Amino acid sequence: MSQSANKRLKHRPKSDHRNPDQERVVEFFLNLYKIQIQAPHDARKVFKLKEQRRGAEYTYELRINRYGRWLSRPMGILPIGEETGKKSTCFKVIYDDVLVVKIPRTPIHDFEKYIEVIGNERKITNTLHPDIKCIVPAVSSFLKKIPSFFEGMHWVPEEVENKCIERLKQFPRFQDYLKIEGKFVFFMDISQYSFLAQILDNIFNSGQKIKHEIVKHPDFLLKFQKFEERYGIDNASVWLQMNNIFQKYQIEIDSVLKTHRLDTEVYNYRRRQWFLTYLAEQELVADDCLISDDFFFDLNQTLAKLRSLHGTVFRDYRNTVEAYIKKEAFKQAHLQICELVAAVLKLLTLLREKKVSVRDLKPDNIFLTVNSPDISTAFAPKQKVHLGLIDLETSVSIHVTKLKKLEQPLPGGTPSYATPSNFVQNIVLEKLFKDVPRIFHLQDWHACISMIYFTITGEVLFSRTKNLLYNFVNVVQNMQGDTTAVLSLFKEQNRLFWKSAQIEFGAKIGKKQELLSAIEVAVPNGASTMFYDEAIELKNALDLRIKRVLNSQKIFTTHRSIGNLLDVPPEMLCHLREKYRKANLAGKCSSRVYKDIVILLEKLEDLKTLSARLEKWIGHFKGQPLTIRADILLEFMFSVVSDAMALKPLNAHRDH
Repeated sequence: MSQSANKRLKHRPKSDHRNPDQERVVEFFLNLYKIQIQAPHDARKVFKLKEQRRGAEYTYELRINRYGRWLSRPMGILPIGEETGKKSTCFKVIYDDVLVVKIPRTPIHDFEKYIEVIGNERKITNTLHPDIKCIVPAVSSFLKKIPSFFEGMHWVPEEVENKCIERLKQFPRFQDYLKIEGKFVFFMDISQYSFLAQILDNIFNSGQKIKHEIVKHPDFLLKFQKFEERYGIDNASVWLQMNNIFQKYQIEIDSVLKTHRLDTEVYNYRRRQWFLTYLAEQELVADDCLISDDFFFDLNQTLAKLRSLHGTVFRDYRNTVEAYIKKEAFKQAHLQICELVAAVLKLLTLLREKKVSVRDLKPDNIFLTVNSPDISTAFAPKQKVHLGLIDLETSVSIHVTKLKKLEQPLPGGTPSYATPSNFVQNIVLEKLFKDVPRIFHLQDWHACISMIYFTITGEVLFSRTKNLLYNFVNVVQNMQGDTTAVLSLFKEQNRLFWKSAQIEFGAKIGKKQELLSAIEVAVPNGASTMFYDEAIELKNALDLRIKRVLNSQKIFTTHRSIGNLLDVPPEMLCHLREKYRKANLAGKCSSRVYKDIVILLEKLEDLKTLSARLEKWIGHFKGQPLTIRADILLEFMFSVVSDAMALKPLNAHRDH
């Protein structure tokens, strides 16, 4: 194979892996295209992948042979969310407008059942209206693309959905337009909205910005002063190492230029740009009619050899640029980030007031409504932002009365934003938690904690812990009907999950302390009340747990000693531990008793430390208006959620 042919092959788009559901959706829209151009029933049709950039839509070309002439059009598709549990598989489709196509995990063949599922989401929508705008599946979202369906019809917009359903019942043949391989799918039109995931991607997706930053500063390779002014003196060693590599490159590229009979002086500036382009991880291709493909092949080989020898330096240079880009992006988006965090808290507050738990809150399912003609990249500082919801499949009303029991929602969620409690039936939760509606509400809290962290840092909070959920979900699904087995598995996996979550939370909050503390969140009034109520709830639970710990231990038995331990502040307990340590060393306290005392005092110190923090938080939440640092906000919210869900045994203690 020639070098040119080999080079052309490199430009063929590749997908990360073959996705059968994705290809079924593409085939579905290929058939739609065939209908729209009125091609014969037996017309040949084909689709092919044109491009797939990391994190972006897959771009396909749809082709139909209509009466001997090939017609084509593009479409884009992007899988949405992390696949797990019994939730549907979702795709964002760009075809004239923007749709979400949802394939139910459990196939639906019956039209009445299909309409019933849509109706269930509309019930939640009606509960949330008008405070929270929602997008739910609508048959009209797709049928509007079928010319024959609306032929002769004149309906006002408010009647379209109901009229479409009536027509589908009257003429069942049209129902096939809503099916993929004989199974009903759901459609939601999201064309007029920007989603939280999209906004955050525009803020934090630094890939293209990094490439541009590297290429536009050719002098940085040779002039340390300019490099240092932009990236700081702390990165001097990175510059020095990269400068040495560049000098080696200069020698080698001179040799390559001479081999191809090219003047080294003429291409003095170009060779620096080639180096930077490669450093920016962009492929070097022939862009000059005077330079052959063979030269660029040798150029790429030379640079690839340097990178293989000095990969760490290449990576460190890019990381230096990336850190600068992210820092600048944060500065520019600081006010927008503050507004988005406040909007997340407002959404959580409204869900509490409406007594609804979504149970799958995530940036992909949240859209923004602001008074702006374009919010695809940003919105004006101090502009009021409202968040709406899409995909209410796992939602449930948590308004429970003597006459109304808690409904069984669809188990499910997205691992990065979910807890083990998202994936088990109510009967399991009822055996472990005294207030299951509150657990459902706190599932949304946990999702909001993850969203707030992601909104500020652009990183996933529980990236390691979420992996524990995948195996748990798969095993639980195979235990359907065996409540005892599920209960036992849940208790063990729940313990592991929260142990991992607490470790990961502490590590990442500590790592991002400076960044998080720079965000001052204006807490909505309703959220302040919600926080106050939950702080009181947790404070009472902690005080009760402290009493139970003291009453259950057998070391300090007099009323006076128990009373002293009950009243002593947490900072004094470490002094008490030191006292018993010395007694143990002096032989006045046995090792077994000393160990039991340490476990008891550490447990009390943990509980009392959190209780003392809660007293401060309770006083803080009384204030109106309330402004709180993001790190403190996350610490409080996580304390509430983990304490309610972790199911810690009474004698639990620190790991040594």
